[in-house]
Amino acid sequence: MQVCGNTRLRRRSAVLILGDQPEIDAAAIRAVVDGWDRLRSPVVRISYRGHLGHPVLVSGTIFPQIEALRGDKGVWKLLEAHPEWIQEIELDLPHPRDVNTWEDYTSLTTGT
Repeated sequence: MQVCGNTRLRRRSAVLILGDQPEIDAAAIRAVVDGWDRLRSPVVRISYRGHLGHPVLVSGTIFPQIEALRGDKGVWKLLEAHPEWIQEIELDLPHPRDVNTWEDYTSLTTGT
């Protein structure tokens, strides 16, 4: 994970959102933030009708481990190694689509 900005600022948590999932609803972001406020778990992630997804909130308590990682899959390997850190928040919303190709984009913009 690349760290941007002033690393001396006090960071309590960060919400990870994928850029290729533009349908992520504000309700999902609010749910992980509210879940973290309530649970204070190192990681809070969304489950869409039983399917894990984004956003994922990570607590500042695990930032040192995350900042030491390299590669684009490092965070997920760390989370797989520590399932005890994770609390899931279930939402009754459809899982946001990945938009990785022109066809995906066309489908998204035309509603098909």
